[in-house]
Amino acid sequence: MSMSSAASDKFVAPFQSSKREDAALDHPTQSSDCAGTPGGGPRRAMPDGRTLGSEEGGASALSPRETEGEELIGQGTRNPLGKYAYGGLDRILHEKARLGIMTSLLTHPQGLLFNDLKFMCSLTDGNLSRHLQVLSKAGLIEIWKGHDRRRPQTLCRLTLPGRQRFLEYLEELERVLRDVAGEISPARPGVAAGLLEEATPSGWAPA
Repeated sequence: MSMSSAASDKFVAPFQSSKREDAALDHPTQSSDCAGTPGGGPRRAMPDGRTLGSEEGGASALSPRETEGEELIGQGTRNPLGKYAYGGLDRILHEKARLGIMTSLLTHPQGLLFNDLKFMCSLTDGNLSRHLQVLSKAGLIEIWKGHDRRRPQTLCRLTLPGRQRFLEYLEELERVLRDVAGEISPARPGVAAGLLEEATPSGWAPA
């Protein structure tokens, strides 16, 4: 449903909230300052040069388990830390209904009426209202109240920060697609079927 430029004059100042939802999560790290054995006891030297803890069955200081684990990841490759973390996938935007709302508003810079937005995104009145409140609180959209022939109407538009934030989110989605492009390429038929078999190291079995 198109809307003439004169229609926007019917709407009063937007209802906006300055409060933003913070979707960031803390990721605490743990470090070990223990330089001794797992039990903290003394070490003893072995004839072959290894150093073991005093407790029976203690782990060797030269245990190759950590090195083996690094080699198994990527079969000997060294992937950058956080390569697949995708921190730019905003939790507020990364939801199906809100993704549809933001895409609809991005493609209609003049804004959309509530009923038009509901129809385009296949949402009920209650669901759309709830998602609009979340986006409005985050400062991503602005909601205007007005009337047309004495009938109340609601107009929804992207804010400038909301538009920028959504474009950054889309760039992160493109990065995800680039990371998997080589594995889903039509030029490599059958790769997906044999991928698990190729990547599974010998001596390992399903848990």
